[in-house]
Amino acid sequence: MWRWYAERLAAVEAAEPNEAHLALARLERRRQLTVVTQNVDGLHRRAGSENVIELHGDLTRSRCEGCGQLDPLRTPLTLPPHCSRCGRRSRPNVVWFGERLPSAALDKAVAAFATCQLALVVGTSGVVEPAASLARLALDRGAVVVEVNPEVTPLSASASVGLRMDAVPGLSALIP
Repeated sequence: MWRWYAERLAAVEAAEPNEAHLALARLERRRQLTVVTQNVDGLHRRAGSENVIELHGDLTRSRCEGCGQLDPLRTPLTLPPHCSRCGRRSRPNVVWFGERLPSAALDKAVAAFATCQLALVVGTSGVVEPAASLARLALDRGAVVVEVNPEVTPLSASASVGLRMDAVPGLSALIP
């Protein structure tokens, strides 16, 4: 398992934030913004966003199976990684299938969508719960929801605005 994650981590380390990540970071600097992401690559933070909620965790950290300590991960990895605090074995700090989302992250995301005036929903299939329900929560509370996605999703029919575009051209059109 760790060999597979080590390959993913190397790919994440080699990746650079794209113009969509950078556009959201620019918007955050001008306005109050919360980035809620299902991605585990850390690219929003690397682009400069500071108010980021990573619903599915962060591949650039390990989490101790004993005490929960988060430690940075960098390649090359010593396999398996061990906790810097208690020495027990660590696992990737990501949510695996069948696991619940971290309650603190989910609570913050729900609060952000429940109180926002505008929600940009970018590049998601809209079927992975509970994240898929967040846009509907914003709509129910009167927010404008803009979906940026080249594909039609379950959210498309109820979104306030739909841009059938990939994230980079879509956010470039919305965020100067």
